Amino acid sequence: MKLNLFYAALLSPALLYLSACGSDASDSSGANRTPPQAEDGHDDHEDGSDEEHESHDEADGDDHEGHEDGGGHTEHEGEGGDHVELTAEEAEAAGIRTGRAQTGAVSGQLELPAEIRFDADRVARVSPQVEGTVAQLYAGEGDIVKAGATLARLTSRELAGLKADYLNALSAERLAQAELEREENLWEQKITAEADLQSARAAFAAANAGREAAENRLHAIGIGHGTLDKLNEAADGSLAQAYVTAPLAGEVIQRSVSLGETVSAGGAPIFVIIDDSVVWADIAVYKEDLGKVSEGQTVTFQQEDGRVLA
Repeated sequence: MKLNLFYAALLSPALLYLSACGSDASDSSGANRTPPQAEDGHDDHEDGSDEEHESHDEADGDDHEGHEDGGGHTEHEGEGGDHVELTAEEAEAAGIRTGRAQTGAVSGQLELPAEIRFDADRVARVSPQVEGTVAQLYAGEGDIVKAGATLARLTSRELAGLKADYLNALSAERLAQAELEREENLWEQKITAEADLQSARAAFAAANAGREAAENRLHAIGIGHGTLDKLNEAADGSLAQAYVTAPLAGEVIQRSVSLGETVSAGGAPIFVIIDDSVVWADIAVYKEDLGKVSEGQTVTFQQEDGRVLA
C-alpha cells in the first residue's frame, strides 16, 4: 500500500489525495473483516501519508516561490507598458469620439443584375392601312425621322375606290341639299305640296348619311379633312396614292419591304421605329435584398467592364 501511494504522489497532489482517502475508506471497511493486528498497518499508512503530504506541500511552496521569483510576472508587466490613458481633452484633440451604441442604417453598395430595354410606349411598328404596291421609299434602316414624316408611298386601288365613293357621296349630298332648298322655297310660296317637301328632306338625310359613311371609311385609314377637302382638285391618278407616315420621332431600326412589293393592311410591320431618348432599366432584386432597397436611393448603372452608363 505504501508503494502505491508513493507512485500516486509522483503523479499529482490531487490524485494523491483521492488515492489516500480511498485507501482509508477501504482500510476502515476492511478492519471490520480482518483481525485486530491489521490496525498497526493502517496506523503506519496514516503516518506515511501525513509525511508525504508535508513533503508535497514543501515542494509546492518551493515551486510557487520559484514562480514568483522568476520572470513570468515581469513579462506581463512589460506588456502593460503599451497601455495609454488619455484625458477627455487629449482624446478630443486626437479625434477620438465615444457614444452610446444604437441601431441604424449601415451604408454599403448592393450589386444587382439589370437589363436595359426600350420603352414600350416609344416603339412604333408601322404597317400600311390599305393594300397596295410600294412605289417609293423615303426612309431606310438607321435613318432618324420626325413624327409625321413620310416613310413610303403606295399605289392602292383600294384607296382609289374609297376616295371615289366619297366623291360620289359628296356629289349626291350636294344635289339633295339643293333639291331640299328648292322645295322649301316653293312651300313658302304655296306652290308645292307638303309631301314633296318631306320627300326632299328624306333624300337629303340619306345623301348626308352616305357621305358621312364614305368619309369615316377614309378617316379609318388615316385620311384627314385636309386631304378630303382637296380631292375635287386632285390630279389624275392621285386618288390611288397612299402614304405611310411615322407616328413618332425616332430611329428606323427595321425596314422589311422593297420597291414593287405588295403589302396588305394589318400584315407584318414594314417599318419599326424606336425612340431611345427614354429607356427602361429592369433591375432584379432578390428576396433577401428587398429590405435594402427604398425609394429615393441613388442607382448607378455599369457595364461589365465597369463603364458607367447612367
